[in-house]
Parts: sequence; structure tokens; C-alpha cells
Amino acid sequence: MADIKRHMLATVSDLHSTEAERLMYKINATRRAIDLWQLRSDIHHTISLQYCQAEAARRINQLLPSFAHWVPARQLTLV
Repeated sequence: MADIKRHMLATVSDLHSTEAERLMYKINATRRAIDLWQLRSDIHHTISLQYCQAEAARRINQLLPSFAHWVPARQLTLV
């Protein structure tokens, strides 16, 4: 779990907004991998606000390997 959180935090570490700070708090506070996986839409939205949807999708897709043994394979889909 710690590795997943590190990867997720790294994915949003260059974002500077109140929304990004809230998202980082949620990542740190979450205790289950499936709940972290469900934060993808929040991550996508937050990245899209600062960059674009294509960059958000690229970053989300890079997280897939981190969840390989934590989330059912049918839920691991590309954005």
C-alpha cells in the first residue's frame, strides 16, 4: 500500500491548488487499495484542470502496474 500511495502522490506532486492539496490528503488518509483506485476520477479531474485531459489520462494509466495485485484485473482499465 505504501508504494501505491507514493506513486499516486508522485502523480500529483507538481499540482499546486487547494483541490490538489485535498486530493493529497485523501490519498494519505485512504486505507484500502480499492479506495485508492477509486480516487482515479478525482486525480484525473485535478490534473486536467492544470494541464489537459491527455496528460491526466497518461498519468492515470501509469498507475495501473501499481494496482496489479491489489485490484481485480477487470477493474484495471486504461483511461
